[in-house]
Amino acid sequence: MKTGWMTEEDLQELTGKKRWSAQARWLEAAFRIEPLRRGDGRVMMTWETYRALEAKKAGVGNAEVVPLTPTARPTLRKVTFAGRAA
Repeated sequence: MKTGWMTEEDLQELTGKKRWSAQARWLEAAFRIEPLRRGDGRVMMTWETYRALEAKKAGVGNAEVVPLTPTARPTLRKVTFAGRAA
């Protein structure tokens, strides 16, 4: 049983897709999650995460997978420069 990060070949075999964006779309459709992406767009996933997602999808196991959600932005305030000449 493999552990650690999936290789590019592992992701291609799993998804049947070669392009990183297509792999991400496949994972979103299959597991309803937004996969972790590197700065260059590559999908990053561990074998442990994949097995937990498969178990959750099958309705077995007790591993809870929390999808990534964007955090709320703080309220923006207007910046003033009091005491400076305009």
